[in-house]
Amino acid sequence: MLFDRHIVIDWSAANAPKLGPDSIWIAEHTGARVKLDNHRTRASAMTALRSALTQGIAEKKSVLVGVDFSLGFPAGFSNFLDSSKSLDPWLCTWEFLRREITDDERNRNNRFAVASAINASAITQTKKPGPFWGVPPKQAQSSLGATKPDFPYAGLAEFRSTETALAKKPFSVWQLLGVGAVGSQSLTGIAQLATLRLDPVLAPHFCVWPFETGFTSSSGLIVVAEVWPTLVPDDLLARVDHPVKDARQVTALAQWLSTLDRSGELNSWFEVAGLTDEVRNAAVEEEGWILGAGAA
Repeated sequence: MLFDRHIVIDWSAANAPKLGPDSIWIAEHTGARVKLDNHRTRASAMTALRSALTQGIAEKKSVLVGVDFSLGFPAGFSNFLDSSKSLDPWLCTWEFLRREITDDERNRNNRFAVASAINASAITQTKKPGPFWGVPPKQAQSSLGATKPDFPYAGLAEFRSTETALAKKPFSVWQLLGVGAVGSQSLTGIAQLATLRLDPVLAPHFCVWPFETGFTSSSGLIVVAEVWPTLVPDDLLARVDHPVKDARQVTALAQWLSTLDRSGELNSWFEVAGLTDEVRNAAVEEEGWILGAGAA
């Protein structure tokens, strides 16, 4: 097997502590069973994740961490950020969000303000609104509106290549608000992972797929990858008995990843055959890829 443990996280960008539907669920498959936890805040979830990863390092156990938010943005996004251009585009984005996003222990965060500032920078260059959109009406402003702008936007696509490889399309990372929207989760989630990535205990073992690994399963003790729980087959989801859909999905996905790993099929998910050089390079440099997208 590639991994000894398989962790799946259903993220939330809630502005206040919350349990149950639309909160954070973490499922960890450690062999024979799945441990499921529900966290009220992002701070609590990251403390629990760090503890699990630290334990894995101490035990020399490899861990796959699947997160259900985008780890990158459509190619060209980093050009709109005030960040070091000496960094790879994906890391430019991660470091910018690590520095700019504030997110306290009560889930209070400034994601809309950061998205608005990025839009303002883009507007200066393009004279057009966007690319982020979706905000509570009372918070709408000239640099961040409630309605979708026209795409492509100054060369930025509405969707990444990995999303176009899915039979069923998820929401665009540019959408910040609404049922199913992933933009706010990505802003807050990347900021948290970017901080965790620099943890002195975890850093020597921490890899983000495919940015730091390429399209390969060969990597360190800790591999973070983007997942989409909707990919879980219906029959597997039906076997999980839990009243909350999010909990059922992360449990079923953690179990499925472990099963695929045991059979050897998970390796092909990491290698993703059949991509053009252009798509492959964009995914590794900036966009990222959803584990399982494009799999046969």
